[in-house]
Amino acid sequence: MASNLEILRVEKSQEASYLEEIQNKGFEHLGEPLQIEYNRDINQIRVSIQAQAMQLGATTVTEVENPPSQAGQPPMLVYYIWRAPQPQPEPQPFACPYCTRPFMAIPASQAQVVACPTCGGANIIPAVEQAAISAPPAPTPPSGMEEPAIPSAPRAAIEEPSISPPTGKR
Repeated sequence: MASNLEILRVEKSQEASYLEEIQNKGFEHLGEPLQIEYNRDINQIRVSIQAQAMQLGATTVTEVENPPSQAGQPPMLVYYIWRAPQPQPEPQPFACPYCTRPFMAIPASQAQVVACPTCGGANIIPAVEQAAISAPPAPTPPSGMEEPAIPSAPRAAIEEPSISPPTGKR
């Protein structure tokens, strides 16, 4: 199973400081830690954890080995599943149609009304298109090649509707 999901092994002595550090970086902890007895192949365990983490939309998994609590018991592996912080939209410049002063606003998934900080006029900030946020940039042709021209019909071939002015007679 190929995955770009990172599994990071952390020593038990570093567990608390690592968990604090990753939370301070804005990572979201997904669910409760998973505790698994370390009594089988570690690769099988990791593949299973990766599959669960990917279903949750995780980007990182932290693995900590806890020593057995009693003699004769297998150690426990504890897995913390994380999602990286999502990039926040950047403020964009807008101009108030009432006072023409520029101001900054962050477009949202739906159009919103924002008061101008100078005159208080209501400004409609258009919605951000989801496709514009998540779509990769359009591929560019290799250097030395031009994009193919899109043929268009000659202007004379386009029919213009003919509308006669009313004559007043029926």
